[in-house]
Amino acid sequence: MSDLGLGEIEAVTARWPPDHPLRSVFEVERASLLLAAGARERGREIAEAALRLNPLEPERNRARRIASGEVESQSWRPTIGVILPLSGPLATYGRMAEEGIRLAIDEYNRRHLDEVTLVVRDDADDYERDGELVRELERLDVVAIVGPLRSEGLEIAARARRDGDLLIVSPTALENLSFRRNTFSLWSTTERVTRGARALAGFAVRDLQIRRYGVMYPATAEGRMQLAAFADGVRARGAQVVASIAYEDTATTFEEPLSFLGAAYPQAIYAPASTPRSVIQLAPQFSYYGLRGVQVLGDAEWSAPEVLRLVEPRFIDGTVISTFLDRSSTSVRWQEFVELYERAYRKGLQGNLVPALAYDATQLVLAALPWGFPRRSAIARSFGEIRAMPGATGIFTVEHEAVTRRAFLLEFKDRQLVPAFDELRGGERISGDRESRR
Repeated sequence: MSDLGLGEIEAVTARWPPDHPLRSVFEVERASLLLAAGARERGREIAEAALRLNPLEPERNRARRIASGEVESQSWRPTIGVILPLSGPLATYGRMAEEGIRLAIDEYNRRHLDEVTLVVRDDADDYERDGELVRELERLDVVAIVGPLRSEGLEIAARARRDGDLLIVSPTALENLSFRRNTFSLWSTTERVTRGARALAGFAVRDLQIRRYGVMYPATAEGRMQLAAFADGVRARGAQVVASIAYEDTATTFEEPLSFLGAAYPQAIYAPASTPRSVIQLAPQFSYYGLRGVQVLGDAEWSAPEVLRLVEPRFIDGTVISTFLDRSSTSVRWQEFVELYERAYRKGLQGNLVPALAYDATQLVLAALPWGFPRRSAIARSFGEIRAMPGATGIFTVEHEAVTRRAFLLEFKDRQLVPAFDELRGGERISGDRESRR
């Protein structure tokens, strides 16, 4: 019973007959949790009802003290620990992350009785300190930790905690290196990159009915992961990658990779990028090097606002991309977060995702707080049950020991990104028209 939350106890006892032998034990626990949640009168009522069931000790004494008012209401104030670089080389990012975290906490406290407090610790961008800071936060009885920002810090923190039920969620760690339970990152390269590439491959083969693909990818570890995930997705559906080539992510001209791919006569080219700058330079070169009529596919970097602003529609319209964040969609909370952030801090985000990622990491932790129940094990279990939760930077699901995002499939159309499925159903995908635009 020690791992059950208030709602779970109520669900269990609702199925029991009045004379169930464990009812008195569960009802006393229920009364105690109601008292901790600040529902004093309801807690006393339940304690009085439990006494009428003649519980044994120590439950009898607990129920008597609650019913008599001897134990006064002491509302549970859950404490969340935070580890960020508030000094040192990454202090700017640490402060931005703290801003996002505090926005989430303030929003939660306005709506809930169990007001959450923060304990913030500065690791000064020295990830070797994160183990010591985690143990300090454990001694302060935090129910979860947001941070650290670095992958190395997340690894050290996960290994250093003494309680394996203590949830640790990093907003920005590139990898969850520890592979330990109850350790998560919202920015895992593996999850973020491969899920989008596979979703795009599935759409292109199944819905666009394209069979032959070329791939040009950045000569980075992330680029190689995108190539592998996209190729696996294509081949799994009976299509093929007829040519692939890496390019330097600092390149400004793409004659070599585009000519190489063109010689293989692909129907589509998947062209993930490392930065929006690469997209801005690459997009006009498809038509310049004779690849008119080839369907272009891209990744999340193509969705950056500066790409929409700076690339002429004739060079990019019809391109289909996969991204975790559709900034214009009402199904995510991006616009809401931007307004909240700018109103609170009197400054713009300027496209920086760090505050929003920190906000989302905190929102996920807060969503896992069982009402009126402080135990870490219940919080960790509740976190693992989160499904399709809208956040500022995507729609989140926790599955297979990872935080995942839904992939959005979007198409460029007149300086906007619109759902690709809608364009397909609308019958506007005419290759001749697309060719004339390129």
